[in-house]
Amino acid sequence: MDKTRLIVGLVLLLIGADAEAANPVSVRPGDAIVDGSFIKGFINRWKLVGRGSDGSVVEMGTWTDAARVDTIGGREVLLRKQIWIHDSGAEGYYNVVDHKTLTPIVSQYTNAAGWYRRMEFSRDGSLVHFQHNPLPPGEGVPANARARMSEPMSEGQIKLSEPMFDFNTGMFGLLIAGFPLKEGYSARFPVFRSYYPKAEPAWVDFEVKGKEMVQAGRAGNIEAWLVVAHSPDTDEVMTFDLIKEPPYIIRLRQPWQGRDWTFEMIDPPAPSAPPPAVSNRSTGK
Repeated sequence: MDKTRLIVGLVLLLIGADAEAANPVSVRPGDAIVDGSFIKGFINRWKLVGRGSDGSVVEMGTWTDAARVDTIGGREVLLRKQIWIHDSGAEGYYNVVDHKTLTPIVSQYTNAAGWYRRMEFSRDGSLVHFQHNPLPPGEGVPANARARMSEPMSEGQIKLSEPMFDFNTGMFGLLIAGFPLKEGYSARFPVFRSYYPKAEPAWVDFEVKGKEMVQAGRAGNIEAWLVVAHSPDTDEVMTFDLIKEPPYIIRLRQPWQGRDWTFEMIDPPAPSAPPPAVSNRSTGK
């Protein structure tokens, strides 16, 4: 009898795990299940390697990721700066988020060609002030958001239908690291449409597939959580290897322009993490 109960219990657990993965829980900003308070300052660096179906391999520069914890206007925040340097120039993401809830305060993107996006979120998540120049055509940009660079800069304020996270303007895997990481866990969360600002959110979903060993620079092989995230609004699929200790994101893989790209960790350039350059105007909201 005890053996029968044990088997039934195991079957129910398996069914429950499958149901959780098939039906991701909806998580919104402020939900206690998201907690970034464990995140400490860090610096990390990857090289970008693209592998083609024909076996060819190309490299596209280095990506540096630095963050630190600070207090601004009495609010504990996480400041993050990412810089990608490649043959065609450079690109940068700058984020300020609430340290515990990981809700966005400021998100900014710019590149050497002059493409610029910036969002400033009110403290209660009900409003966002945005600035951006027209979006160039390209993979990962929604078709209805494409425009010519000759068009004027857009600026405005939107009353949001609900509070939202930032994902596509820099937080990416670090945001997901603040969710529970356990095999079979899946969730979906609302994000601001940074490519095409509007009051209604897009939704990003992800699933924790389990653990795997992954190369982590000088640290050698380490065990990390394998997480697959899908951003339907930009038609992107990102596969992360995440841990709950610095530097949190060990590896990222993503198909792009006919190649499978991998962010391969290399030795970090320095032990310090410089803060992002963010104006005082935006962080007190």
